[in-house]
Amino acid sequence: MNTLEQQGSHVLYVTACGSPSASLVQGFVIQAQAGGWDVCVITTPNGRTFLNMPLLAHLPRTEP
Repeated sequence: MNTLEQQGSHVLYVTACGSPSASLVQGFVIQAQAGGWDVCVITTPNGRTFLNMPLLAHLPRTEP
């Protein structure tokens, strides 16, 4: 059992805005999920243009 499992579920909130660096969010979310985090992505309308929204929508979700 890892530390996160011992302490309960942890949620990581990621905010993306209209910047080319927002395109890195997908990889960050995947790495955070692998580390045991539940991830919520919050984005501005302009930030959505830099994200792969279908990919984010189909990433596996952790059940409580």
